[in-house]
Amino acid sequence: MATFATLSFLARKSLASKMSTTKMIGALALAISLNTSIAFGSSSAATPLKPAAVASLDQWLSQQEVISAQKLMANVSPSDAAPGVVVASPERNHPNYYFHWVRDAALTMDTVFELYVHAQGDEAQVYLDRLIDFARFSRQNQMTPTKSGMGEPKFNYDGSAFNGDWCRPQNDGPALRAVVLTRLANYLLDNGQEEFVRAELYDSAIPTNTVIKADLEFTSHHWTAKNCDIWEEVYGDHFYTRMAQKRSLIEGAKLAARLGDGGAAQWYRSQANALDAEIAKHWDSSKQVFVPHLGWSGGLDYKHSGLDAQTILAILHTGLMPFSDARVQSTLKALTESFRALYPINKVAGIPGVGIGRYPEDKYDGMGFQGGNPWVLITAAFANGHYRAALELINEGHVDKARAHFHEGDELMKRIQYHAYANGSLSEQMDRHTGYMTAARDLTWSHSEVLQANWSRKKLLKALKLSVVH
Repeated sequence: MATFATLSFLARKSLASKMSTTKMIGALALAISLNTSIAFGSSSAATPLKPAAVASLDQWLSQQEVISAQKLMANVSPSDAAPGVVVASPERNHPNYYFHWVRDAALTMDTVFELYVHAQGDEAQVYLDRLIDFARFSRQNQMTPTKSGMGEPKFNYDGSAFNGDWCRPQNDGPALRAVVLTRLANYLLDNGQEEFVRAELYDSAIPTNTVIKADLEFTSHHWTAKNCDIWEEVYGDHFYTRMAQKRSLIEGAKLAARLGDGGAAQWYRSQANALDAEIAKHWDSSKQVFVPHLGWSGGLDYKHSGLDAQTILAILHTGLMPFSDARVQSTLKALTESFRALYPINKVAGIPGVGIGRYPEDKYDGMGFQGGNPWVLITAAFANGHYRAALELINEGHVDKARAHFHEGDELMKRIQYHAYANGSLSEQMDRHTGYMTAARDLTWSHSEVLQANWSRKKLLKALKLSVVH
């Protein structure tokens, strides 16, 4: 079996060319902390300074990239948790988010993978260690007896099963986990680590002893099963879940073929193709949007608008549809306008952009059910959608249209900047009345989506060959 030591060569890239990320993060965090007195015991009690008043978006993102990477990594394998755990937030009270959600963890580790492949020096080894810990912890999750088997949505931070009441199963988690670990497997194979990949990530055995193969077998045999959605509220068939399942099976088929598991590759590919017809059913031509749910079988029954940000997240997280697609743009516009008109904070003059929430009928506020709020992660994801659309349009030769999307994306990122804490902390939500950060503090997923949006923006700036002054 390969060990971390045998993988360490992957971390030794251009050692002398870059300052240690760890040192840089620490220095910047210290510098910022000396200029703020924000308290984090209670989100509602804090008094956030608004960076928009003192920094350009470029300046803020330059700082926030380092801070978000630091805060995200602080939630991966925290000292009191099992190695490989990704806690959704360090918050343990009001609300308690100190759990490992399978979906959130997979999306977070996809960001960690990006940090890893672009890292230099010793920090690359840290990212790799966390990725391997995550893979091993995930395999333990798969083998832990739970109420819903492989579709179990979350685990305690020590790795034990969470047996409380919850919306289960949630079948997007195994699919998303397979996607990120398949990316890792391919990267390791490219660097000569086939033995490790076959031992711990993907074997050809049935029953399998490896994490990716287990997730792909589950997904390929259970994608027709009804389950709980991304927001853990509706039981049925979901656009987000089906898109995640299709992406995992496409990538899984490629990996299986690369490792000589031809029968599995053919099976995964056939199931991915079978998902096409089901995904197509989610397009509502009368509303001109992708609808989130079909075949409602339980859960919340008041989501009648057909508008849900999970549809945009699905397209962003899977890359299965271009953002320049007219149907995607129609869905993006309908959602944006619905939230622009819904939240009081979006109607205040002088605040840039729009705070984007989950869906118009939302009642969850992070503490109770007094009314929905804009979410940091969703607002960042919508910005990323505009950046992705702009990149696609540039490739098609439509530079003017690309610049319009670039502007829309920046306005959304400015909205997050305006409401963010001065020291870079990002909560789950922004209060619909005041804009103050609320609900779980330093939500791991919030930092992940901000990082991803910023990276897309950097690619876009390079593609446009322009310098933006705000």
